[in-house]
Amino acid sequence: MRERTGSDAAASRRTSAAGRGRPGVASPVEPLVSVVIPVRGRPGELACCLYFLFDQTLPEEEFEVLVCDDGSTPEDAARIQRLCAGEPNVHYLRQDPKGPAAARNLGVRHAKAPVIAFTDS
Repeated sequence: MRERTGSDAAASRRTSAAGRGRPGVASPVEPLVSVVIPVRGRPGELACCLYFLFDQTLPEEEFEVLVCDDGSTPEDAARIQRLCAGEPNVHYLRQDPKGPAAARNLGVRHAKAPVIAFTDS
């Protein structure tokens, strides 16, 4: 069995989203859950985390993902931004290095949903 890469996961999500609405078009409905992911580097691990978030049963239009970059290197930051691009409910936020707690707080400040969930990549 071939392991899925981040780009495979993104393509799979867009294909599976086609049955629930138009891919790449943001839903006018506010999300029910905001998922906050603090990251510093580790774009490969983040790709896996995003894959599993989009592979669960809650419809994509009912949650948002806030990827909170806590001072990744410019190369890693660019890779992380590419992972987030093209997904209407994934938002990339960046701050200078302040630690994971500050990155989570950044996500909380930008969350739109009444329920906030935290996960690590």
